[in-house]
Amino acid sequence: MPLPADLRQSRFSTEALANSLWNGVVGSAMPTWRDLPARDIASLIRYVQALSPAAADAQPVSASRAGTRCRGLRW
Repeated sequence: MPLPADLRQSRFSTEALANSLWNGVVGSAMPTWRDLPARDIASLIRYVQALSPAAADAQPVSASRAGTRCRGLRW
């Protein structure tokens, strides 16, 4: 299995993070979190985005690099 990503090194887009949390990451230890309420997933997304020291300056990683789109979540 690949090592976990250092979430401090990139600025991830909201869509990319929602996709990863909702669908998990195939080929990794990242499970799906579909049993969490949308409010909790949104809180996790904001937390991960705040980890980047240059959060305001960094370019977000696009959702197209994250794979399939997240379904069923409304923000």
